[in-house]
Amino acid sequence: MLRIAERFTRSPVCSASVLLALIVGTGGCSGGSPPSTGAASPSPSASVDVVAAASEKLQEGFDADFDLTMTIKFLGREMTARGTGHMAGRDIEMEMTASDIGRQSIVVVGGVSYQKVSNGPWVRQPSDGQGSDIALSLATVDSTAPLRTGKSLTWHDQPVQVLTRTLSGPSAIGALGLKGMADAVTLRQRVLVQEDGTPVQLVGQASMTMYDQRMKLHVVMAFDPSETPTPVVAPSDPWKAVDVHNGMQAAIPTTWTRLREGQCGDCDRFGGDPQGQVLLVSSPSPSSPEATIHVVMHAVDDRGGTSTRHRAMDIDHVTWQVAVMSDRASTGGATSLTVGAAVIGGRGVLVYSWSNPGEPEASEKMLKQFASTISVVT
Repeated sequence: MLRIAERFTRSPVCSASVLLALIVGTGGCSGGSPPSTGAASPSPSASVDVVAAASEKLQEGFDADFDLTMTIKFLGREMTARGTGHMAGRDIEMEMTASDIGRQSIVVVGGVSYQKVSNGPWVRQPSDGQGSDIALSLATVDSTAPLRTGKSLTWHDQPVQVLTRTLSGPSAIGALGLKGMADAVTLRQRVLVQEDGTPVQLVGQASMTMYDQRMKLHVVMAFDPSETPTPVVAPSDPWKAVDVHNGMQAAIPTTWTRLREGQCGDCDRFGGDPQGQVLLVSSPSPSSPEATIHVVMHAVDDRGGTSTRHRAMDIDHVTWQVAVMSDRASTGGATSLTVGAAVIGGRGVLVYSWSNPGEPEASEKMLKQFASTISVVT
């Protein structure tokens, strides 16, 4: 699965959309204080009505735009990612960017998650329940830690009620479905609602330790009170995620299949329509991309093919050594072949991309797209 944190550390961790759900999905909000007029708190009876109405409206889903900041600390390194997004009911679309990591886009529609890294293809994520978990988190107001009333104030010239909620420790881990994955979880949430309980703004903060990574998140959401949300649309022609050797994952077009021929111990070969094939060779141990690409070029030359001088190419903030070749031995006829070598997550990766004769641009494009989907899962 493609993840902001995974692109940073190349280790498994919940996606940015899940982390967002940890904050907003519990029906509350925390973080920076909104402007206050210092007005008196409402009566207890009015407070109870507002809490019930707000909880019900948050369970129904909502239309909102949001800004998100996420900081991850791992092995002495720190990454800060910032993004914007939109929620319609229980669907989400968001885009996050971080230095040295690039851009990641996430869309969740109908409980199905799609992710894209930089200019790579959209990838539909495996059916592991993540999409449903996001939707469930967005709709849940945990009765064991209900919203609490705070001050009344004026926000953008309208009277609003402040509702707050705090979760920490085992209760936060259990409520968010993170048992066995996270510890030291703290959520502080604050939501501004109109007199009828309609939410207008949500600000939230979360901190946790997950997979040895310390994470902090901050989100600000502005709600649209209109009854017709702006819909989130699923990407067209997404690729499908596939598991490959050595605890890695990649993605291929939905019309492609895994090919049995040409397999080796640490190889995965895929092909289909549109015409083309890719072969991924991975090794648990890192190897020099320059040395690897030289070996391949010499092998192609020895069997009567031709190759260009290899060059460095940045693909999803990973440096690849890439060479374009013409090879006859692989398929029995002249074939345009692009080969790339890199080190991802401490593992050596070699990718062959074939296309029709005389179409080196097609094989190079496929290599770039395929390479952008490769990640370490375990």
